[in-house]
Amino acid sequence: MGIISERLKEIQTGEATSDELLGILLESNLNKIRQHGNKNGMSLEEVIEECKLFYLAGQETTSGLLDKDFWGDDAKEFNPERFSEGVSKATKGNLSFFPFGWGPRTCMGQNFAMLEAKMALALILRRFSWELSPSYAHAPQVVLTLQPHYGARLILKKL
Repeated sequence: MGIISERLKEIQTGEATSDELLGILLESNLNKIRQHGNKNGMSLEEVIEECKLFYLAGQETTSGLLDKDFWGDDAKEFNPERFSEGVSKATKGNLSFFPFGWGPRTCMGQNFAMLEAKMALALILRRFSWELSPSYAHAPQVVLTLQPHYGARLILKKL
């Protein structure tokens, strides 16, 4: 609620730019309220629910990258070597980002999901080295998002 309130103040004072999802959503909502009154706009609670939806959808589409059709029969195996010749070779030329859609129906959360994944990895990899725990058992399962059934057992060592 704090971020939304802050962004609304920025929009109303003309300080905000509408180049990110929350700003676009809030600016559009304010325009609709100005044109048609409060009954046609979203409430603060509805805006929060939309933010939750985009967050969860971003996680789901990120985890969807582990679709077998693209990565091969060993898609569920931890195999970073598959990318040694690039993503196109790893997917045998298939559309590796199909879970986000393709062509005119591309998911608007695709860039956010990819940025989210890259940022998380970058933050971890710059501070830690890691290896799989000997007790790790690879067993992905779909709950709301794709998750490891037995947890992601890793050994992290601070650099």
